[in-house]
Amino acid sequence: MRVLLLTNSMAPYRLPVFNELARHCDLSVWFMREQLRRRAWPTYWDDIGFDFRVLPGRELRVRDRAVLVNTDAIHAAKDRDCVIVGGWDSLTAATAAAVCRARGVPYVLWSGSTALSTRNASGLAQRYRRAFVKGASAYVSYGHAAAEHLATLGAPREATTVGRNVGDTTFFAEAKQDRKEGGRVGVFVGELTPRLGADLLPALAEQAGLDEVLVAGSGPLADTLRESPRLTLLGQVDRAGVRDTLGRGNVFLAPFRVAPFSISVSEALAAGCPVVVSSVDGARDLVRPDESNGRIAAVEPLSAFARAVRGVLDTATPEAARDSVPADDYTTYANALLAAARHAVSREARP
Repeated sequence: MRVLLLTNSMAPYRLPVFNELARHCDLSVWFMREQLRRRAWPTYWDDIGFDFRVLPGRELRVRDRAVLVNTDAIHAAKDRDCVIVGGWDSLTAATAAAVCRARGVPYVLWSGSTALSTRNASGLAQRYRRAFVKGASAYVSYGHAAAEHLATLGAPREATTVGRNVGDTTFFAEAKQDRKEGGRVGVFVGELTPRLGADLLPALAEQAGLDEVLVAGSGPLADTLRESPRLTLLGQVDRAGVRDTLGRGNVFLAPFRVAPFSISVSEALAAGCPVVVSSVDGARDLVRPDESNGRIAAVEPLSAFARAVRGVLDTATPEAARDSVPADDYTTYANALLAAARHAVSREARP
């Protein structure tokens, strides 16, 4: 089966998933760009075990918004049995989907959008998304919240595969366990923005009784957060630095206000760091019902989130965290993409 996967950038946490998928089909991956402007990821060229292209493109300004144009998307359906389109929010994705429909090649919509993350969309945007969903032959979601949103847009549940939006779990499972038993060290990884709740960290550290919060990331709130005595800002660190930091933490803090399904939660669990996940984050799928690896809590009021942090420090264990996200968990995601591609091809082949 000849599969093209179109995605936005060469995110390092996606490479194991694509490598695994390439073991089961004739896979080519087209990246719209090498890096997202907001991210400072290095490119791990040696980790790439599949055929790929970084599409040539240029940005246009449309109503103060940057729109990336990759004209090569018009060739997406050429010599393919199926095209997997990552998201609907780019001109490149829309072009690839339109070409697939015109040439009779089925496409799979791979989506992480949730009702919350798209709540401010205009009526026109919602009509476009419904049309995009209607044209697809199969669907893969980041998790259950994204699957429910796809269903509200018209995606048949029997054609939707629910994925586990995990990162490079093998890499993070190798974290050196440097945390102190009974310690009260929190870890935050991400952009230092209100969207990810970084502004809440000083008060959260105090209310939860944390001795220290290790903060890996950069952003507009960095200078303000640096003034907090309980926060240690590490700046932008590479993935090895993130892994080492997670190995020192007793609890991972994810007070995200908007997050379709945070990759960092799976990385923390794989590294043996129990988590507290925002109730709006699709990554709540990864928290066990018995709360042995973490808890789910609302961000507002902050006291509820702080209470969950204290509970995790008292009862959750590194062993349960590691067990909940096995080192080879990324294979589950690859299998979900493969199953959706096969469903799309078989559905298209029906008389």
